[in-house]
Amino acid sequence: MEYTYQYSWIIPFIPLPVPILIGTGLLLFPTATKNLRRFWFTRPSAANACQKAFVTNRVGDFGSFEFRDLFEIFNNLVYNNEVNFLFVTLCASLLFAGAVAKSAQFPLHVWLPDAMEGPTPISALIHAATMVAAGIFLVARLLPLFIVIPYILNLIALIGIITLFLGATLALAQKDIKKSLAYSTMSQLGYMMLALGMGSYRAALFHLITHAYSKALLFLGSGSIIHAMEAIVGYSPDKSQNMVLMGGLRKHVPITKTAFLLGTLSLSGIPPLACFWSKDEILNDSWLRNETKDTVKLGQLLYEVYPMLDAEAHNRSI
Repeated sequence: MEYTYQYSWIIPFIPLPVPILIGTGLLLFPTATKNLRRFWFTRPSAANACQKAFVTNRVGDFGSFEFRDLFEIFNNLVYNNEVNFLFVTLCASLLFAGAVAKSAQFPLHVWLPDAMEGPTPISALIHAATMVAAGIFLVARLLPLFIVIPYILNLIALIGIITLFLGATLALAQKDIKKSLAYSTMSQLGYMMLALGMGSYRAALFHLITHAYSKALLFLGSGSIIHAMEAIVGYSPDKSQNMVLMGGLRKHVPITKTAFLLGTLSLSGIPPLACFWSKDEILNDSWLRNETKDTVKLGQLLYEVYPMLDAEAHNRSI
């Protein structure tokens, strides 16, 4: 019965990337993810994480759910030559707020680490390739609108920089292996948002794909480690997911060790693995555009520090 419940809510994620482009997916995504996070509904922490994620996403969706109507109004204003710059800026900001919540960007990132209460395969699905990717993909599709509003592009780049550095730093302080990976995901999403703020949507979507494969590998690897720990400490998430109690697992889970190491090296930007090429593309675009954006210059400084933080966060999980 438990697995029937789990897989019945995994199925909606297959067609959801299509309706999210027209608005209905913005409601269906949180509904499906909420029910997947409450898989352990007998645990109060899982139930609270479910509600926290749902409410946070509803806050972000305040101005983005009816964006088709906003486009119609905007087109009418353009046709009648009655465009108001403040109105356009407000609409673009509200649309971006929806992406901030979906992709766990600062300051609406608080739901992501608590969402680790769900089963590990759900974490690999939601927090690597679907739910958190929705906001990045939405901004990429709406980039032609944001490009004509320079202030919004600067805001997108600034939010991406803050999220990038904050996520990598918080990951270092985590003892829970899944929460450490969650903050790493938040930081990688900040990478993509920064690229979009520079107008480099190709590099952002490229990194979206490479990150999805590498992070899903790490989440599934963490699930294997948690199962191995349960044979020693029993069923206790506080113990089986605590990295303080882990050590010397390489000889007990050699296949997981190899897979986890490959995912770590990829996300750390080590050539010739996939994430090296996407991260290098973002870095290259930042150098090409640094003459016009002060936020990008700050981003270049963080690019030098971030790989070390991110690599250390992942190494603590091995």
